[in-house]
Amino acid sequence: MRLSSSYQETKNILIAIIILTIIFSFNDKTAVFNPEHYSINFILTLVIVTFSILVHLLVLKLISLHYGVSSEFTLWSFEEIANISPISWRKIKKSFRFIYSGSLFAFLLTLVSNGKAYFTAISTFKIENTKTLGRTFPNITEKEIANMAFLMILAHFILALTFRSINVKQGVLINSWVMIWNLLPVSSLLGSKIFFGSRTLYIFTLVLAVISLGLIGVLTATQTLLISIFTASIIAGIWFWKLEYIK
Repeated sequence: MRLSSSYQETKNILIAIIILTIIFSFNDKTAVFNPEHYSINFILTLVIVTFSILVHLLVLKLISLHYGVSSEFTLWSFEEIANISPISWRKIKKSFRFIYSGSLFAFLLTLVSNGKAYFTAISTFKIENTKTLGRTFPNITEKEIANMAFLMILAHFILALTFRSINVKQGVLINSWVMIWNLLPVSSLLGSKIFFGSRTLYIFTLVLAVISLGLIGVLTATQTLLISIFTASIIAGIWFWKLEYIK
C-alpha cells in the first residue's frame, strides 16, 4: 500500500510539472513561430516549474514531519469537487473520479486565451495519517492543516520574489499565478484549507498575494516584500479585531 501511494504521488508530481510547463510555454510571445526559440523557452519553463514544484513538495513534507503526519501530493480531480455533496454526486463520482478538473480547466483556458491566461490550481494535498504521537489531541487540527497550506503558498511568494531579484521573469510569472489561483477557497484546494482553518490567516495570505502580484512587476523584490507584508498585516489585523476578536 505504501509503495502504491508513493508511485501515485510521483505520477501526480510528474503530471503537474508537465501540465504547468505546457501552459506556461504555450505562448512564447513571438509573432512568428520559431522552433529554436520555442524549444529554449520550453526548457527554461520546464526547469523553473520543476524547481518550483520540488520546493512546494519539500515544504509539504517538512511541515508534515513537524506535525507528525503523512501527507500526499495529489492532483485536483473531479472527485474532490464531488466530495462537497457526496450523496447527490455518488454515482457521478464513481464514473468520473479520475478526471483531473484543475488540469482540464488549465488546458481549456490556455487554448481559449491562446496562452495569455493561466489556470494553475491543479493540485492539492491530503493527510494520510492523522494520528500523532505525544500530543494531547491525537488528530491534526484544521488550523494546523491551514498552516501547512499557508506555508506552501508562502513558498511560492518567496520564489516569486527570488526570481524577481535575479530578473527571471518567467519564474516570477509562474510562481505568482500558482500562488494566486491556489488561494481559491473551493473544494480541497490550498485556499479552502486555509479559509476553513483560519479566516484571519486566509485574509493575510490573500492580501499578501494580491498586493505582491500588483507590485512585483514595477518594484524591487525587497520593496514588494515589505509593502505586501505590511499591508497584509494591517488588513488581517483589522479583520481579526473587528470580526474575530470582538465576537
